[in-house]
Amino acid sequence: MFVHPAIFWIGLGAVGVPILIHLLNRRRFRLQDWAAMRFVREAFRRQRRRLQIEQLILLAIRCLAVLLLGLALARFAGCGAMAVLPGADATRATAFILDDSVSMGQRFGGGSAFDLAKADLVEQLGALGDGETVVIRRASDPADAPLFPMGFVTDRPSLVAKIGALEPTDVRSDLAATLEPVAGGLLAQPGAKRLVILSDIRAADLGADRAEALKAVFGRLIDGDVDVLVMDYGREATGNLTAVSLELADKFIVTGAPARVAAVVRNNGPETVRDVEVDLAMRLPPPEADAEPVRMELPSLRIDAIEPGGRRRAEFEVTAPAAGPMVISASLPADELDGDNTVWLAVTVRNSLRVLAVDGHLDPTDPTAGEAFTFAMAVDPSGSAQAGVAVDVVGPGLLGTVALSDYDAVALLNVAELPSEFDAEGRMSCPQLIAMVTYVREGGGLLIATGHRANLSFYNGPLLADGAGLSPFRIGPPVGDAAARERFVRLDPESIDPTHPVVRTFAGPGGVLTGFIRVFAFTPTEEIRVDSPTTNSGDPPHVLARFTDDAHSPAIVSRAFGRGRVIMVYSTMSTGWNDWADDQPPGIYVGPVQDLVRALARSRAAAAGPRVGQTIVYTPPEGYRDAEGTLKAPSFPASDLTLLRSSQQGRTRTALTGPTEAGVYTLWLRRPDGRGTGLLMARNVDPAEGNLIVAGREKLRGALGSDTFTYVPRSESQKTAVFGPAKSELWLWLLLTAVALLAAETVLAQRFGHYTISDAADGDGGAS
Repeated sequence: MFVHPAIFWIGLGAVGVPILIHLLNRRRFRLQDWAAMRFVREAFRRQRRRLQIEQLILLAIRCLAVLLLGLALARFAGCGAMAVLPGADATRATAFILDDSVSMGQRFGGGSAFDLAKADLVEQLGALGDGETVVIRRASDPADAPLFPMGFVTDRPSLVAKIGALEPTDVRSDLAATLEPVAGGLLAQPGAKRLVILSDIRAADLGADRAEALKAVFGRLIDGDVDVLVMDYGREATGNLTAVSLELADKFIVTGAPARVAAVVRNNGPETVRDVEVDLAMRLPPPEADAEPVRMELPSLRIDAIEPGGRRRAEFEVTAPAAGPMVISASLPADELDGDNTVWLAVTVRNSLRVLAVDGHLDPTDPTAGEAFTFAMAVDPSGSAQAGVAVDVVGPGLLGTVALSDYDAVALLNVAELPSEFDAEGRMSCPQLIAMVTYVREGGGLLIATGHRANLSFYNGPLLADGAGLSPFRIGPPVGDAAARERFVRLDPESIDPTHPVVRTFAGPGGVLTGFIRVFAFTPTEEIRVDSPTTNSGDPPHVLARFTDDAHSPAIVSRAFGRGRVIMVYSTMSTGWNDWADDQPPGIYVGPVQDLVRALARSRAAAAGPRVGQTIVYTPPEGYRDAEGTLKAPSFPASDLTLLRSSQQGRTRTALTGPTEAGVYTLWLRRPDGRGTGLLMARNVDPAEGNLIVAGREKLRGALGSDTFTYVPRSESQKTAVFGPAKSELWLWLLLTAVALLAAETVLAQRFGHYTISDAADGDGGAS
C-alpha cells in the first residue's frame, strides 16, 4: 500500500533506465584483424563468462536502487510486523468517539465511567505513531466542531490536559448522529483506518427508533475497511432514581391561588427505595439585569416507596406571589448518577383567568336582570378578579367584535342563536359559530346553558351538526313551568360522576346537597347512541349528572372537542329555571361554578419538561417587542452571554437553538428607554439517560446489523484493548538501503574494472 501510488509507478518505470543505458553502452566495433590483438582476444574469451556475470550484478544493483528510491518517495506501507523498525511511522487515520452524555457520569469505585474512558483515551493517544492522523469527537460536539479535528497531534500534552478537564454533559447519547460526520471524514483518509468508540452502551440508546440510522452509517464504515473497536463502560445500576418530569396537575397558575404540581420519579435500581425526599423550590425573574433569579424554597415532598423499575407520581401545591414567568424545580438525593436528579418546569403565572359571558338576555339598563349576572358573581364576586377570575359580559350581537383567543373560557347563557349572514355567493353562513368551533378545537373551553330563549333550529342544526358539532345532544322544547314552583325535579345523586370536578361536590356524602336544589324547568334531550354514524365516536358525550324526571334526562353533559371541551347545562345558570343559583346553603352554587370554569379553562401551561437540545423560543411581553436582550445559561458566568437573534415572526423570537445545558435560563430584555424585564426558561435532561440497563455485545450487534467489530466490556480490572500496530511507512529504511546499494555498486564497479584490466594484462603477458 502506498501513500503516493503515482510516485511508485514513476519509480517503477525508472527501473528501466539502467537497462537502457546498459544496452546503449554496448557499442558495435568494426572488427579488424591485427596480429598483436590475437593474444588479447584470447584472454577476453577466457574471461567473458565472468564479465557477463559481473555486468548483470551491477545492472541488478542499479535497478534495485532505483526501485527502492521510488518506493521511498511513494511512502510504501508495509505489514504490521515492520513497525518494530526504528523510524517506521504509522500511516493510519484513527477516529475516537468519546461519549460524554449524562449516563457516563455514573459513579463506581473512586471515579466514574467517564473518568475511566478519558484515561483510556489518553492511553490510546500515547500509543499512536507520530505519522498518524487523529480526530476526536464527543457526543455533545456539533457536526462541524469536533473536540480535535482530523490532523496530526503536534502538542500532545495540551491535548491530554484538554481531555482531562472534560466533564459529562447534559446531552442524550445518539451514536448514529455522532458517527455520521466521523464516517465521512474517516473514509476520505488514505491508508489504514480505525474507529474507537468509548461509550456506555445502554439498551435505551439502541431502540428501534435509532436502529436504521445506526445500521446505515455502520455499514458504510465496514464497507470502507474501517477497523472498529467498541469499549463498553456500562454497568448495571446498584441504586439510581430519576426525576422524570414536573407537570401542572391544574391547567394554569394564578397569582395568590394554590396550584397543584405533580412530580414523577422513577426507580432504576434493583431494590425498593423507601422514604424518598424530594426538595422543591421555585425561582422568580431577577429584579435587574445583573442579578440572579430569586430562589424560594418550598416544603419538601416525601414519597413512601418506589418499586424496582417503577415510577411514582406525587402532587404538591405552589402559590405564586406575583404574575409572570416562574420556574419550579424538584431535586432528588445524591446517588450514583447525579445528572438525572433534578427536573425543572417553566410556567407563566397569571393575574387571573379571563372568561367571556355571552348573555342572551342582556339589559344594559339593568345588568342584574341578565343571565350572566349570577354567573359572574359566582366566579368574580368582587368584580376585580380577586378570586383569580375576571368576567367580561357581552350580548350575542357583539360577539364578533371580541378576540376569543384572549379568553380562557366562553359561556353562552340563554343565547337563542348566533347571528347568521349571507356570504358573497348568497349562501347562509354563521361566522361567529365557525370562530367558536375553531376556538374550542384549539383548546378553548365552552359552557352552554340553554334557557327559554334557545332556538331549536339553531341548536339542533349547525350547533349539533348531526352529532359532530359543539352541542352534545339534540334538544326538545322546555319541560316544566318556571312560574309554577310547586312542581320540580332535582339532580339524581345516584347519577353523579364522582371523578369529574364539576359535580364532585354532589358525589358520595355530598349527595345530600342535591336535596337543596330544585329545578322548575329544563331542556330535555334526545340522546344519540355512541355507535351512531352521526356521532363523533372518538369523543362521545359524557353525562355527568341526570335529573330525577321519569326519562332520567341528562342535566350536565361534558364533551371533548379537539383539544378543548364543551360542558352543557340543560337549565339556566341563573334563578330563572331553578333555585340552585340562590347558593343556599352557601357554596352549593359558587363552588361548583368555580370548579366548572377551571375545568373548562384553556390550558396555558408550557409543555412538561422541554429537554436539552430543544430550541428556546420566547414571546416578549407587551411593550418589549423591540427590546434587545441577552440570555444567561445555567452555568453562567462559566459560560458566555448569548445575544438574541434579531429575526422574529410576530411577537415570537428564537432565543437559543439547541441548548446543551439543563437548568434555568435567564433572559433579560432591555427597551431603548432603559427599562428592562426578566424572563425564565428551563431545559431538562432526557430521563432515558437514567435508565442504566446495559445492552451488551448481542444487543449492540443486533443494532449495528453486523458483528464486524471488536467489543471490550470495560471494567477497572481489565486493561485497555488496543489494535495492533498500523501498517508502517518504511521510506527511511528504503532510502538508506538504496544509498547503500549505490555505494556498493560504485565499489563493485571499480573492483570489477580493476580485475578485468589486471586479468587482461596477465593474459597478454602470458601470450607473448
